[in-house]
Amino acid sequence: MKCGLLVYFGMSILPGLAHAQSRVAPQWVWHNEGDAAQGAPAGERFFRKTVVFDRLRVVKVDVTADDEFVLYLNGREVGRGADWHRVYSFDVTEHAQVGTNVLAIRAKNSDGPAGLMVRGYVGWANGTQWTFSSDGTWRSTAEELPGWERLLKPELSQWSE
Repeated sequence: MKCGLLVYFGMSILPGLAHAQSRVAPQWVWHNEGDAAQGAPAGERFFRKTVVFDRLRVVKVDVTADDEFVLYLNGREVGRGADWHRVYSFDVTEHAQVGTNVLAIRAKNSDGPAGLMVRGYVGWANGTQWTFSSDGTWRSTAEELPGWERLLKPELSQWSE
């Protein structure tokens, strides 16, 4: 989110402005420490979301972060990226499971504005699809806590929404 236009998932993103074309359009999110679009402290922040799949055939996750990220699903590293101008796509089907899944992201801001954007797709054999995306319900922390990337029920007192 340094400057310029990023076209992502069928929507145009300008710093501080998003025009959604989908009901589940992803939002830029960051740890609650001021206006991340204007500037955020340098360092790593940790994000997580639990998602429940009642069935699955294919699961894909698209991610971008200003500046870098590492993506985990159920405790396993499944992808990484270091260019916020690019959306990275990962097929994570082999690491997904029916039931509760932990999607976790280690994001790093080098300087200036910071942000994370995620959109996931779960496809079923009949051709239908369910999506999930980054929004205000994701939890984050500035401290790396033991098992943060895999625990179904971590101690949430240190995590903010």
